[in-house]
Formats: sequence, C-alpha cells, structure tokens
Amino acid sequence: MRCAVCGADNSELALRCAACGAYVRDRVPALNLFATLWAVIESPREAFLRVARSEQKNYVVGIFGATGPLFLAGAAAAAGAGDTDLHFGLLFLGVFLAGPPLGMLLWTAATYVLRLLLPEGALPKARFRALMPLVAYALFPAALSALVLLPVQLGIFGRYLFSANPYPWMLQPAAFWILLGLEGAFLLWSAALLVRAPGVYGIGPARAAAGVLPVLAGVAALVFFCGKLLGGVLP
Repeated sequence: MRCAVCGADNSELALRCAACGAYVRDRVPALNLFATLWAVIESPREAFLRVARSEQKNYVVGIFGATGPLFLAGAAAAAGAGDTDLHFGLLFLGVFLAGPPLGMLLWTAATYVLRLLLPEGALPKARFRALMPLVAYALFPAALSALVLLPVQLGIFGRYLFSANPYPWMLQPAAFWILLGLEGAFLLWSAALLVRAPGVYGIGPARAAAGVLPVLAGVAALVFFCGKLLGGVLP
C-alpha cells in the first residue's frame, strides 16, 4: 500500500506508514463473523487479509469446535460404533457434545505443528497466534459440513452410519454417495483454503502446501487411530 501523505510503500498488513506514521488503512478492531465467512466464499484473499489485520481474533475457538463432530463421527465409523450395544441416542449426543472439545484440541495442536513446518515468511514473532485465526476461517467449509451435512447423514442412516454390518452404502446407495461426495468437496475446499491462507504473510502456495498437507494427513491418521482404539473399548 502506498502512503497518501508521503508516497512510501508499505505492507498490506501495515496500519501506519513506516516512513511518516500516517494511517494507510482503516483499523479492524474485531471480525464480523458472518461478513468474514461470506468473504471466505466470495473473495478468500480479502477475507484472510482482513483476518490478519484484525486486532481481536474472535470466533476462532468456536470454529475449531464446530468441526469436531465431523471428526468424532469419522472416529466412530472407524470404531464400528454402530455395531455395538450403544443406543443411537448416546452415539448422537456423544458426537455433538464431545465433538466440539475434540475439535478445539485437535486444531489447536494441528496449528502448533503447522507453525513449526511453515517457513517464517512475513509471519510476526507470535507465529502461533497469527496462524490460529487463518486456520480457523479456512476450516469454515469443514465446520459447515459438520453442522449441515452430518445431521442429514445421521437422520437418514441412523446408527448404520457407523456400521459395517450392513455398511451404510448398502442401505441407500444414492443418498450415501451424494452426501459423501458433498462432504469430500467441503473438506477439499478447506484444504485449498488452508494452503492459500498463509499467502497474506508472504508464504506461497507451494511452501504452504508442504506444511499443510502433512498436518492434514496427520489429522486423518489420528482420527482413524483413535477410532480403532475406541473400537477396542466399546461394549
């Protein structure tokens, strides 16, 4: 950004001109959740730039938590929880009550690992705090999948969503594959946003992908491993 007072060039994240101290952009005291989420859909770069510029990184923990039911449902499916003696009501409550704390812990840890894997670029000294809001808003499609698609899947398949006898795709193949395809598209969308988000700090897509992809692979492996452990203790 060029300063209107002295003409000096400044970073897109700068609030004041480094040369003369004049304001070069408006302050962003806090984020408007719905406006920011809409911007993630309409113009991701502008959305992530606004997130990076904001003084209060609000809603981060809430978005992390909103993804949790989706990953806990994945662990329950890996555990074959639908083939146990657990009542479906307990499975449903477990996914949506235990899921949010799991999402918060999972993505906080994943962000810390990502902080170690990404090159410094133009990241500030507080790299972890700088990355957390970017990761959270990039996970918006995954959170949307957990809050919209997962309840539909549970409504259609019930406990058989977590069953291997029979598998859910044997009951209603069209519904299963359509919903799974949509879920996969939302997760890929989040992955693409995670690769793009660090660009506001000067980290290109190739270098960001080198950090993001191992983290996502680790999250998927952790969910599967936890599911197998869970399967060993369920009645």
